[in-house]
Amino acid sequence: MSEPWPQTQGFSINSLSNPYSYLNRMMNTSGISFADHAGSMDLCKAALSFASETLRPGGHFVCKFYQGQEDKALELLLRKMFAKVHREKPESSRSESREGFFVALRRKADVTLEDAEGSS
Repeated sequence: MSEPWPQTQGFSINSLSNPYSYLNRMMNTSGISFADHAGSMDLCKAALSFASETLRPGGHFVCKFYQGQEDKALELLLRKMFAKVHREKPESSRSESREGFFVALRRKADVTLEDAEGSS
């Protein structure tokens, strides 16, 4: 996820009517593994929140993350919301890289992020 293109006309980008206001997040890696992990978890959680509101049952979700302490909790949330969840590390990724991807397939009907967090 990254920040949308700047608006050049129309309503103010800081207005309450901006549909992307909670998606205006941007993260560059810092080389500090804890900070990169925390930032990636924040972005994945924001994307999952958006998907929870918009993704139809049967839809799929993919997010990139940096491995660390919190990725297991995110994986559990995904398993509650989707029929299958895969943790992938592409061959093109360097072996020393801590990046990975969650590929969540077939969203379950009637399970929101709020429901999944509540049943933890």
